Amino acid sequence: MGLLASCVALMLVACSQGTNDSTKHSKVENKAAQGSEGFSDVGIQRADTKSRPVFFIHGYDFKGSPTNTGSGHDCKAYWNKTLEWFKHRKWSSSNLITWGYYGGNKRCDRNLTSGHVNTEPTVIARKLANHIYENYSKKDRPVDMVGHSYGGLIIRAAIVGTNKKVKGFPPYLLIEDAVTMGTPHHGATLASACPHVQCKRMAKGSNWIKWLNGGNSEARGGTDWTLIGSNADLVVSADSATAMTGDHKKMSAEHRIRYYKQEGIGHNDYTDIGKGMTYDYWRIRNGGKGYRVSNSAGPIRMANRATQFARW
Repeated sequence: MGLLASCVALMLVACSQGTNDSTKHSKVENKAAQGSEGFSDVGIQRADTKSRPVFFIHGYDFKGSPTNTGSGHDCKAYWNKTLEWFKHRKWSSSNLITWGYYGGNKRCDRNLTSGHVNTEPTVIARKLANHIYENYSKKDRPVDMVGHSYGGLIIRAAIVGTNKKVKGFPPYLLIEDAVTMGTPHHGATLASACPHVQCKRMAKGSNWIKWLNGGNSEARGGTDWTLIGSNADLVVSADSATAMTGDHKKMSAEHRIRYYKQEGIGHNDYTDIGKGMTYDYWRIRNGGKGYRVSNSAGPIRMANRATQFARW
């Protein structure tokens, strides 16, 4: 077995730690959310919600090689089900933007001409931050962001690097909503065994993960964060996917969603599951006490609600 394959195998085993269901909740906690959570179009809808650009950032390419053309995803295929659902909810296709960071990517709306698995994630984040600033933020146009897996870390790094005033980053960003799906906010155990820079940077306890979690993840005016994880995800543990820490006087994750293991939502399922209202999950809202929600939305619908409504 090659080194990269060994790395992936190690991650599948190691990152499954912490994925046991937290099903032993008190009667009071379960009573707090008995039945299904209402997902009708309620709450305060932001002005021009469906006309705000939404950027979709893909994850790390486990099969990539350290050349410009050796790493890549097909962005349309990667986000196909997600884009279909947003369009179903009447979002304009022109405002649904797939943004890629591998030179070998295909069918991305916007993509770096160079970039591979050994490109430093902070370099990628800087390019994303400047793209957002030049095309939207400095024109007073906020955007929303949805990141799967490593893509969620790139979104965070774009904001953290900007707030830390790292050289080459823009002066500020306007990102109103940010959703991460299966993102290793606290790293992935034993990822350091992988040979590529990007994989090593997301290792649990790495300096880069510490840098992210020690920074301010709130863009100018505030960013409403939604973290989505699953106890059936064997690549990124639900603990890591739903735990974003940092300077809590400056940032927080307002919504934390953890799907139960029996729902069977694996690492590659977040961007594919949207239809139906049959999913059970554990939810923490605004740092309060968690509660169980039954017969509710899948990850894609959750991401859609998070970017569409001010309160949900």
